[in-house]
Amino acid sequence: MQAQFDQHQERSRDQNIAVRAYVPSFLKITARDIEQWVDGNLEARSRLPVFLRKLVNSTGQELSHVDFPGYDNAEKKGWDGRVDAGAATPWIPLGKSGWEFGCNENPRQKAEGDYSARV
Repeated sequence: MQAQFDQHQERSRDQNIAVRAYVPSFLKITARDIEQWVDGNLEARSRLPVFLRKLVNSTGQELSHVDFPGYDNAEKKGWDGRVDAGAATPWIPLGKSGWEFGCNENPRQKAEGDYSARV
């Protein structure tokens, strides 16, 4: 009976602990790396989503869904990222949002192509 009581007390205490997304500092990206990404190399296309995922997780509030497929999953069709936020920040809109981004020299062509594909 004491063990059951202790377990119940532990569960009650754990429910009151604030939990936040943990985003480890594992990705080192320099300004030079970002400048070189306009060449469209594969490494850039696979690391940019990871970088943005880290930024969203570290600056967002009330996030219920953050998906920025990176590394081997970075080249799949569809949105480059999706976020569902319960509170707006200067960089993240309230509610569900789809994100498109690229690493090429012609952002207008990329934006128009993505827009056409989604209309």
